[in-house]
Amino acid sequence: YMVAQGQGRTRATIPGMQKTSSWRTVMIMTGETRAIDFSEDGGTRSRVVTIWGTPFGAPSEEMAAQLRDVETRMMENHGHAGPAFVRWLYDNKEKTRAWRRLFDDLVGEFNERSAGSGPMGRMSAYLGLLRLTAGPLEQAGLLPWERDEKDCVDRLWGTIEAACREADRASHALDYVRSTARARRREFFDPDHPDRKSPQGGWLGMWDVDEGVYLFPHAATSILSTGGFDVQSTLRTWVDRKIVTQRRGRVESMTVRLLRFDIETWNEDT
Repeated sequence: YMVAQGQGRTRATIPGMQKTSSWRTVMIMTGETRAIDFSEDGGTRSRVVTIWGTPFGAPSEEMAAQLRDVETRMMENHGHAGPAFVRWLYDNKEKTRAWRRLFDDLVGEFNERSAGSGPMGRMSAYLGLLRLTAGPLEQAGLLPWERDEKDCVDRLWGTIEAACREADRASHALDYVRSTARARRREFFDPDHPDRKSPQGGWLGMWDVDEGVYLFPHAATSILSTGGFDVQSTLRTWVDRKIVTQRRGRVESMTVRLLRFDIETWNEDT
């Protein structure tokens, strides 16, 4: 969050407010685990362009030897391209206005392409910067390869879009609850088979194939907590989006409070 916001925390001191540091930067990270996996906050996922995969293919002795050679060459030759690119940009600063206009156009293009997806729309500025920078880099003659006709953003769009879907925590939570409920279908009261005995841990809710799927509030809380989701914010979002409604229903001759999932919503994307 702090890197994306571009400034540090504001702190008070005895004489007054401490000076707040600020910056404009790009942070590139690599590792065996995605940065977004260290937090369940949806905001993190809409601030990080995540690329996951095996760039060097399947592990092999030949690939290991190539990687060792690449690492050795990088350790001996690094730190040159960045300063050279900055010098080139300074020498061509008369193009700044044109670059700014192009950047604005690219952000608008990616906003339209994201088709109303909030998290993907927030990525538009990052993706616009990637697309914009590719051109001057090629013009500066700093890339030791020919630029592909299919640019970096087009190649990465599907991967980034998939990662951004996780930023919608309420939708992600719904997928998780549906998956859990289907795996534990026999733990739901079935009004078509009212004589079936309840499981040892009690019913999770009621499953009516015509009307919808109902969850006891405590069952929804337990499932969401197990999945690492914020229970209250998820339930509030579900209610706002009309994914769930609170109803009273009869389970084994008792009238109880239930969370009802509309059957059409429940069956979406399945």
